[in-house]
Amino acid sequence: MTELANVRVRDVLVDVGDSVRKGQKLAVLDGASLAYQTLPLESDYERARDAFARVDGIKESGAVSRQLVEEKRAEMQAAKARLDDAGLSLKRTTILAPEAGVVFERKAVIGGLVTGSEPLFRIARRQEIEVEALVPESILSTLRPGQPASVTLAGENTPVEGTIRLVTPRVDRATRMAAIRIRLQGAQQIPVGLFASARIVLSEQEGMLLPKTAIQQDGAGDFVWVEDAESRAKRWPVKVTSTDEKQVLVEAIPFYVRVVARAGAFLREGDRLRMVEDK
Repeated sequence: MTELANVRVRDVLVDVGDSVRKGQKLAVLDGASLAYQTLPLESDYERARDAFARVDGIKESGAVSRQLVEEKRAEMQAAKARLDDAGLSLKRTTILAPEAGVVFERKAVIGGLVTGSEPLFRIARRQEIEVEALVPESILSTLRPGQPASVTLAGENTPVEGTIRLVTPRVDRATRMAAIRIRLQGAQQIPVGLFASARIVLSEQEGMLLPKTAIQQDGAGDFVWVEDAESRAKRWPVKVTSTDEKQVLVEAIPFYVRVVARAGAFLREGDRLRMVEDK
């Protein structure tokens, strides 16, 4: 974006998809009119500088008042400020890349007028691409910058790994959703504006996932029936850490232990088991 307005684009040096360096020239605006405007300002500054030099050189003699000296100094400084401002505007006619990256949008057109309100180019800094995702307010407090996320792009089957960069502090009143920004890792040649879905792991728990029918209860608490070395039923106390409509996650069962998924009401400790594998 440039702070100039109503200036025509004279030359465009890069296009969408080009990789650019920080400080690289992207476009040049027509600064002829600005250059003409600096000429009278240079003359004004030179006159003000000479006038100040004359009175400053004789101020010790008492021929001029101190007030006159300060007035001439102020006039010189004001003229210098106007000249510097014009010079800065002239310098701004050369549009440089603020960061290294890839150009993903170009608004600059040769002969077009610059408005000063819209950027002439958009650059993906260091080729970084971000996804803006909407999340429900109920999980907003569990999200933090740096959290890993997995993003699946439209038309792709393999997800791209990323991390949450920003959690916005505002919830939409109508949808009760908040926006987060996910920075993709190692993403290359991803079209800007592509739809995507994100998967964020809020917490991780280790354990064995069992059907609800495996969980038994008695006065001592929750337990399951497992098969011992002699194919007999053995009571195994468990701690349920998570549950849904059909499954439960339990702790304290090694992965190699065979658990009875569905047992009859009359199964007792030591009963011989005939396990049937699910197909």
